Amino acid sequence: IGGGAVPGFGGGSGPGIGGGAVPGFGGGSGPGIGSGASPGFGGAPQGPPPSQIPAKPPKPQGSQGAVLLVEPITIRPCLFRFTYVWLTNGRSFWFYPIILGRRSVGGFYWDSSRRRWVYFALDTNHIDVVSCSF
Repeated sequence: IGGGAVPGFGGGSGPGIGGGAVPGFGGGSGPGIGSGASPGFGGAPQGPPPSQIPAKPPKPQGSQGAVLLVEPITIRPCLFRFTYVWLTNGRSFWFYPIILGRRSVGGFYWDSSRRRWVYFALDTNHIDVVSCSF
């Protein structure tokens, strides 16, 4: 959906689903899907994510050839933890989730080119698998 300076479904250099100068759905400057500003709750980590990228976890049993959607409940244990996300389009990035919706997760992704955390929300339908630190 869209294009611009973000990777994902639309090209660019950060995680997301197209659009604008920040990841998400179409860019923007306020909180929510496609935003670049903190929503006023929770907060970004004070430092960068771990330098070691985790190995991509295997898909759950019985998922070979099938499309399995990541449910928000799968991400719940990762709230307020460094989480590595692999999207269905092959992109991957560090994420720090702080809020879950019915079909979305909000938090901060690590913009490695600017070396800072940027808030955005992501539709869980676009997440292939996650790995979070415990």
